[in-house]
Amino acid sequence: MQVEKELTYNDLTEGQKMAFDTVMAAVKQTSTISQERYHVTINGQAGTGKTTLTKFIVREIIAQGINGVILAAPTHAAKKTLMKLSGMEAATIHSVLGISPNNYEDQMLFEQNDVPDLANCRVLICDEGSMYDDKLVNLVMSSIPPWCVVIVLGDKEQIRPVAPGESIPRKSPFFSHAKFKQITLTEVKRSDGPILEVARNILNNGWLYENIKTDEEGNQHGVFTFNPEKDSSSVQWFFKEYFKRVKTPEDFKKVRCFAFTNKMVDSLNKIIRKTIYKTEEPFIVGEELVMQGPVQEETIAPNGQRLKKIVFSNGQYVKVLSVRSTVDSLTAPYVDSQVDINVWVLEIESADPEDPYENRVIRVIDIDSIPLYNEFLSLVAYTYKNWNRIGKAPWKAFWSTKTKYSSVKPEAVCTIHKSQGLTCDTAFLCTSGMSNLDSDIIKELVYVGSTRPKHNLYWI
Repeated sequence: MQVEKELTYNDLTEGQKMAFDTVMAAVKQTSTISQERYHVTINGQAGTGKTTLTKFIVREIIAQGINGVILAAPTHAAKKTLMKLSGMEAATIHSVLGISPNNYEDQMLFEQNDVPDLANCRVLICDEGSMYDDKLVNLVMSSIPPWCVVIVLGDKEQIRPVAPGESIPRKSPFFSHAKFKQITLTEVKRSDGPILEVARNILNNGWLYENIKTDEEGNQHGVFTFNPEKDSSSVQWFFKEYFKRVKTPEDFKKVRCFAFTNKMVDSLNKIIRKTIYKTEEPFIVGEELVMQGPVQEETIAPNGQRLKKIVFSNGQYVKVLSVRSTVDSLTAPYVDSQVDINVWVLEIESADPEDPYENRVIRVIDIDSIPLYNEFLSLVAYTYKNWNRIGKAPWKAFWSTKTKYSSVKPEAVCTIHKSQGLTCDTAFLCTSGMSNLDSDIIKELVYVGSTRPKHNLYWI
């Protein structure tokens, strides 16, 4: 097996060298508290070597004996990627900042309940910087000690985040913050990559197009599109190519499928699962699922304080150990309605050996019962918002029902939004449902979806 050559400073591009030198100068200034202290944001499009640079920066900071380095990412998937490329432990930024959900009537907001103790943090490296919204950036800057420097790596052309409680997406403040020196990587290290050529066309207000190249061994790779002369429909072609590459559930890790809407994700997953697992059952023992939200449980600290522990993170892979169906009756105080819904009771365990092992039973609402469930919650929320009785409305009953159920999806297909931070060998991208969106949002979505694979992209 060929041993990978260890990267040296001379192997970096001129832009990477400038970024590295800026980072190291910023890190060294943290030995004293200065009014002119600055942080660094490194922005780079796909192919400019952000991953390579991140790995090199982390290695060199550690090699120079600088302690108190924390690696953080905005999602569980991005955290796993950061851990693999750096060889170090990483955490979600929510965990680092002590952010957890709080309930206000029928709204759940993720807030910082206690300011975390980051006194030992000298360097905070935030990967996937484009995913940090205004509120999250403000929490980062208000939580770090004066001697800490923040290093951000990201691609500002990716999907703009939407802060909780808002509806308008905005570029992350990390790319314009007054306290951050902005470094932009412009040299494309893989300029011959056909996927990257198409990605640059997208950023120049173009669109996806077929771009295939043949390597020295005669293998084709690049961007593939539907040819009406060979197949009768684009959907037929899409699945024919997909099932050439996906034969077993183990192939899901290397071959990913992305779509814009949750409805399309569910439709594609249904077709793929029926073909691979030979069943139309929504869940089967042994398959892996992806958590669509965190699973929490309440614990009591020695001082009597009630704490919420995250058992499974949003985006975490879990394995199904057992499946059974049941019917739950939904009721709430002072609500003259009872609703029966079909529920799947799943025993699950951590699927990734790098995650702490956990084993729990969760309840998942059958897809056909979701409208009934949502209608019931809306009725409860309406009743409690228009409360005209003595005392406070019993919102605890509302949240008891809402948090009783978990949301999961099969691993084969996810939304483009959920794909940020992921990498794979081959990707299948469905662009259906985007036509009514703002042109800039479409560009961000297609750019993100098309730059997840390393070798091949198939799209319709």
